[in-house]
Amino acid sequence: MTEHKDDITALNTLIATTIDSVKGYEDAASNSEAGRFQEIFRNRASERQQVVEQLRSEVRRLGGDPENDGSFMGATHQRFLDLKAAVTGRDDQAIINEVERGEDYIKGKFETALEHLSGESRSVVESCYQSIKQGHDQISQIKHGLEAKPEGGRLEIGAEVVDGQLLVHVIDTGVGFMPKAEGGVGLANVRERLKVLYNGRAELIITVPPAGGTCATIKVPYEIAPA
Repeated sequence: MTEHKDDITALNTLIATTIDSVKGYEDAASNSEAGRFQEIFRNRASERQQVVEQLRSEVRRLGGDPENDGSFMGATHQRFLDLKAAVTGRDDQAIINEVERGEDYIKGKFETALEHLSGESRSVVESCYQSIKQGHDQISQIKHGLEAKPEGGRLEIGAEVVDGQLLVHVIDTGVGFMPKAEGGVGLANVRERLKVLYNGRAELIITVPPAGGTCATIKVPYEIAPA
């Protein structure tokens, strides 16, 4: 165990940081205004818990005792307290802002660890980092989508044919929105109508572009009518 002391310490630090992230997402899910982001937050909390278990397994492999609690010192604890303060007001913008700050922090911790770890431990952390980065990027996109733009927004409409399907894109570059976890009635009606018209071969996809706003894409079979 002595020969792996530094690696065990680094892994336990990541475990503590990730446990804080789990708690933060659970609090955010419980306090999100109108439940708009509850499903996203709960999914992230579940994924972060899986990361915790992967890191704990690696600590045990090295002969160490894995961390069982979060950190209550320094920057990690401060991010958690900031999120606690944000969720009190149930303001989605404030919650997303603090979640993103926490994401910046945990992403940085994993990147630092990767600079110092080697061998199998580094491979485990690298695998966990991919999940961490995915969560970071998703929250960043949501934040940018919620931010108001002084110049306002515009609608962009385009179409393309891909693999025998016609894709019609409608992009709103303004503030944007995120569908509620349970789904809106209007979106559900559109999806049901597409299902009936195209026998399950069409779909409506809502995404948040990297630059913010909202993109709605309808995919339907592309068929050329006979002359």
